[in-house]
Formats: sequence, structure tokens, C-alpha cells
Amino acid sequence: NVERSTGIPMPDDEIKVLLVDDDEIDRLAIQRFVQRENLPYRLDIVTSKAAAIERLRNQIYDIAILDYLLPDGTGMEVLAQVGEIPAIFVTGSGDERTAVKALRHGAYDYLIKDPERNYLIVLPATISNVLERKRAERALVESELKHRVLLNSIQTPTLALRQDMTIVYCNDAYAQLVGKQISELEGRNLLELFPKLRSSRTYQAYLK
Repeated sequence: NVERSTGIPMPDDEIKVLLVDDDEIDRLAIQRFVQRENLPYRLDIVTSKAAAIERLRNQIYDIAILDYLLPDGTGMEVLAQVGEIPAIFVTGSGDERTAVKALRHGAYDYLIKDPERNYLIVLPATISNVLERKRAERALVESELKHRVLLNSIQTPTLALRQDMTIVYCNDAYAQLVGKQISELEGRNLLELFPKLRSSRTYQAYLK
């Protein structure tokens, strides 16, 4: 298998798009729209669930556009296989519930097909927004990893709290001090974990 790239293309780069759609007229409409608007998309088109999953295993893509109804399954089944590749779900008019379900299962956005294919007009903006969101998510993860490394390099037990006393971060030294795993601490309320802290001088001083 080809290792997937972890990078997100910059705006002027060619965007590698996996288009999964078995409707020939819709496929041609998208191809013509991309050519007419001179969009920087390199389309790789497949017409079935099986072909889409095979491409995802062996090719690198920046984004996937998934139609719902396919001859051997649904776009929802393909969505489960996209991994880190952001996906835009496409469904027919009147089937918005399916699109919302796709969002719940990891799609980044959706488009509703209309008879006049006006949905193509918003396709470039939708792709740009999805890629920007993915870029921001990756930057956040990288930032959190850097903070994690820095926090764990501190030998003194250290934790970061929200105003409501929820633990945002804690380091290995703090987890060892209280005899718990970091996963048991982060995201939990400090006072719920350690009720006796309410009567401690440290907590009382914090309230002041």
C-alpha cells in the first residue's frame, strides 16, 4: 500500500480529488465544470464502492467526494474507509437526513444535488472550506503534541485547569503523584476526582 501523505495542499497546489459517482451525466457535468472554471483539481473517478475502497487503499488523495447511491453499496460505506482524508457527501434533493447522518459519521460537509446542477457552483468554496478546516485541525493537533512534549519534560507535577476546574492537561509527574493514568484525568473535573480538595487551603486560596 502507498503511504498516505499527511500534508494538506496549499491553495495554489493541485488538489487530488477522488470522485465516487455512478451517474454518468453527473460525472460529465463535474468534469466540464472543473475544466470550464479552470479549477486546480485532478479528478480520479470511480463508479462503485469496491473501486473506491481499492483506490483509497492504494492512492493518495486530498479530498473525496462521495455520492450516496452506488451500484454495489452506498457512499456511507465508502465514508467508513476514508481514514484521514476529508470527505464531502453528495445526495439527492429531499434526502437531507442522509446528509446529516453522513456528517455524524465523519463527513466534513455535504452537497444536495438539484436538477439544474446548481450545486456545482458552490463546489469550489465547499472544497476550499473543507481543506482549510482539515489544515486547522492538523495545526491544532501538532500544537497539542508540542505542548504535550513540553509538559512531560517538566519533572514537577503540573496540570492546567479550566475555570470550572476541568483538567485540560497534566503531565506524567502529576499522574504518577496521584496514582492515575493521564487518560483518567484529562477532561475530568478535579474536584469530582478528589472531593477532599474542596476543604484544602490551596483550593480556598484559589477561590480568592
